Amino acid sequence: MNKRDLSYLPGCLGAATKAQLLSIIAQCFEGIEPDEYFAYYFEQAGPIHRRLRLYYSEAGELAGYCLLTFDDSHQAFCVIGASAGFLPQFRGKNNTFSFLFLR
Repeated sequence: MNKRDLSYLPGCLGAATKAQLLSIIAQCFEGIEPDEYFAYYFEQAGPIHRRLRLYYSEAGELAGYCLLTFDDSHQAFCVIGASAGFLPQFRGKNNTFSFLFLR
């Protein structure tokens, strides 16, 4: 699987990539509205730094993502969060494990 890593800033994804990401979110999480999920985890304002890894199939299709969030606004610690989702055929391969520990 091919990967693309970026420091995520609100609005940095093109319309096609964002649409593919919203489709993956819709397939991964039941009972949520993908646009609301995206707004909360990807675009929420505040002292949060985000790292995003996009995973692509050999055919160039967006197959999944892993989003890491770092909130270092606290004096004594940093709160780390993670969200990941993959199309069904790409799940279960421990794709995010190395990304989580290398960041």
